Amino acid sequence: MSKKATVTQAAVRRAIQAAKECGLQVSEVVVSGDSVSVRFGEIEEIRIQDAPALKEWPKEAP
Repeated sequence: MSKKATVTQAAVRRAIQAAKECGLQVSEVVVSGDSVSVRFGEIEEIRIQDAPALKEWPKEAP
């Protein structure tokens, strides 16, 4: 049986509204079963061509 989430949509809206009223720019909201985290600041856009290439997985352990 799953546990009912204690975080509601209303709680998320209140957190975002409170941050905006304080003059903060909300960049991300992370919601877990029992908490809401609001991250502030500008969103950094990463373009695929600027991202570093993936490294090959080692074939043998050293």
